[in-house]
Amino acid sequence: MVKTKSVGCLVILLLLFSNPVVARDYIEVWPQDWSDVTPLFKTSIFANRFFVKNDSLGASYLSTDGLYFKELDLVYRTVNRQAIEQEVVLRSKAELHGLFLGIDDRSNRHVVWSEKAENGYSINYTHFSIPYTDHMHHIIYTSNNTVQDIAAFQENNIIHLVWSERDKYFQIKYAQISNNELQFVETVTDTNDISVKPSIILNDRGIPHVFWMETSDSQGVKILHASRLSNNQWSMPTKIGLGTVQDIKQGGVIELARYGPEIFALWASTHRGGNNLYVSLVKFDSSGEISEQEFLAAGSRARFVDGTTEPQLVWQSDGQFGTEIRYAKYIDDHLDDEINLSVGRRGAFRPEAYCIDSNVYVSWLHADPEQGYVLHEINNEYPKKITTWRKVGIDEQAPFAHLLYVFISTFMMAMVYTVLNIVVMLVGGIIYGLVLRYNIYAEQSFFYRLSLLSIILMVVSRFPIPAVSASFFGLVHHGLAYVLALIGTYLLMRGVKNRGAFVNIATIIIWMYLFQYFSLIPEVILR
Repeated sequence: MVKTKSVGCLVILLLLFSNPVVARDYIEVWPQDWSDVTPLFKTSIFANRFFVKNDSLGASYLSTDGLYFKELDLVYRTVNRQAIEQEVVLRSKAELHGLFLGIDDRSNRHVVWSEKAENGYSINYTHFSIPYTDHMHHIIYTSNNTVQDIAAFQENNIIHLVWSERDKYFQIKYAQISNNELQFVETVTDTNDISVKPSIILNDRGIPHVFWMETSDSQGVKILHASRLSNNQWSMPTKIGLGTVQDIKQGGVIELARYGPEIFALWASTHRGGNNLYVSLVKFDSSGEISEQEFLAAGSRARFVDGTTEPQLVWQSDGQFGTEIRYAKYIDDHLDDEINLSVGRRGAFRPEAYCIDSNVYVSWLHADPEQGYVLHEINNEYPKKITTWRKVGIDEQAPFAHLLYVFISTFMMAMVYTVLNIVVMLVGGIIYGLVLRYNIYAEQSFFYRLSLLSIILMVVSRFPIPAVSASFFGLVHHGLAYVLALIGTYLLMRGVKNRGAFVNIATIIIWMYLFQYFSLIPEVILR
């Protein structure tokens, strides 16, 4: 008898640990040491990104707002403690494309953007101080060719500007803005391939480094790099990694940051021939040595947290309920303390982040149920208090109403799941009846026979027969649901003296119902 019980326990353990993972989910817990998510303002997604910068005067946001592609407003906002202090429309009702926001050493705001008009494309510039009083709009460059993908780097009063312009083929252009004018224009590339998505940064010696994506029919998408030489020429382009057309179509860019003498470059690319995007990273040291392309994590649109002394990243990645915003520190060539910031059932995308002292502020977009998009923000300066209700996934505003909803919904769903498993119960009952024909099993205690019945039903549910099951929430929950169903059935049926066929059928139905009930609770909470 002891041997038989040991075998039964072993079967239970094997069943639990060999259970196939049919879904990966979890009770949503608020990210530890982070604030509540605050909606700030409505915006649009027509531009590839919005900008956020921070200094002693507050956080500055630059975005394109509006519902129609050809009637967008370029809007600057100053935000302090998640409250909008100033809101200025810098350009209204125009077809806006790329944009850039920079802050100089005197806290003046510098804004660059491109737009399309009936007579071609233009690059525009303005600057103003805070508090805002007025600004002048300067058209600094015009072209009949397509101008796109502008990017810039602010160095005090000089803005280093790059863009992609279609001159037979798309080429990368470089220029500097000072004294409200474009001082010169240089062509970085000279190729028959398509060069797009440029980014620019200055190294610790003030030398401009330009990165871009280049597509060709034969080699796919390459990530290239060139630096400006002392004779105002550009070095030969160097391949630093591989990109993907998928990232280009989704509005991806090459994100750059400098930490000490090293330059870090981020972009998204596919990994090992797959179709999913991964955040890629390459480093340049002071001697010009280029590291191998690293694949850090699944996702795209990665950004460095602005204002930190060591690399910290935010990016968007596919999650259980849509796109999530993730945050991590880059330490010793890998991501550390990765966390999902956008808890909830709504997709979040296009993250931007900055740092105040050692506190990180992360912004992203959510689709507005009414119309357009809303920019939301979270930070780790004012952590949200995590209640016990929240830890188990219950609405902390109305916990008892939510508990009643969970009880009723689970009660009804468990009945449906039990009925849908009628074939499992039928086959399991037949096997159980055949097993009881052997006296060694029939003469055991009721708890032993109930344990045997539950094991048979669990095994039969894996047979290739019609069956349904709740989502898998991990081995602990799966085992707990099994044990609770076993104990519950035992307590309900232990007083029944008659052990005929009718009682056996009732026992099967009760165990199946209780098992489905306890298995469905997390799924109902997350609905």
